[in-house]
Parts: sequence; structure tokens; C-alpha cells
Amino acid sequence: MYKDQNALARAGAALGVGLLAGLAGTAVVSLSRKLDKKCEERKSENAVLEVASHVLDIQPTSEAKKQKVVEEVHWAYGASMGVIRGALCFLGLRGWKATALHFAAIWYGEKMVLPDLKLAFPDVHGVEPISEEDPNQIARESMHQGIYAITTGVVFDAIMPKD
Repeated sequence: MYKDQNALARAGAALGVGLLAGLAGTAVVSLSRKLDKKCEERKSENAVLEVASHVLDIQPTSEAKKQKVVEEVHWAYGASMGVIRGALCFLGLRGWKATALHFAAIWYGEKMVLPDLKLAFPDVHGVEPISEEDPNQIARESMHQGIYAITTGVVFDAIMPKD
């Protein structure tokens, strides 16, 4: 970034680049999930659909529309998680340290926060506490989250000008 920019301009640039990097990360992780023959349908996608249905007051009327909503939420979520990477840069973190912290935030959100949504939405199914999940599935999902975080970080660092 340029030193003569004010803080608001620097924040906007970092968050905007984070959004773009998040889209790139989402594209790569979507491909990695499709190539992963052992990647079962993620139970959390149904939970995300159920939460989105509550929050946005939508009810998909067919299986095709359900899959469309899940896909749209997946892309919106991935792009918005890229904004975290931008925020880390604005706070002064870049490179592998920012990527590691970004991964930790994503992992924590899916493994710890999403199951807690059952408190707000008790009828949400398909997401269990981490203690009840299959360790192989946790490792597989963590690998995909790592692919997302690394891709997002590489794209972010390639686009965002250095101070």
C-alpha cells in the first residue's frame, strides 16, 4: 500500500483484495472437494442451509433449488472469509503468519461456532460437536480448509501492494 493513503483507503483496499482472494480460495477448494473421491457430502452444508433458511427466511422448494442455495451460500461464505485475510493485513500481518491465523479462524468457526448455533436454532441438524465427529473426516475437512487458507493467502499477497 502507499504510505500517503489514509487509513480508510488502506482498509478498503485490504478488505477488497481479501474478498477477491477469498473468491479464488473458494474456487480452488471447490475443485479440491470435487477431486477428493473420499470427500463425503459435508453434513455442515445441510446445517448451513438450515441456518440460512432461518436467517434469510427462505425455503428451497426442490432438491435442485436446495443445492443452488447451498452453492450460493458456499461462495458467499468463502468470499466473506477472504475479508478476514484483508483485515489481518490491515492489522499488520502478512505472509505465512497471516495464513496460519486465517486458517485457525476458519477452522474454529466451522468446528466450534457452527455447532453452537444449535443453541439459537435447535432444529438445525447435521452438525455435531467436534468430540462426536469422525477423526478422519475432521482431518479431511481440515485439509480442504488449509487449501482454502493457503490459496487465499497466496492470491492476497500477490495482489496486495506492500507498504
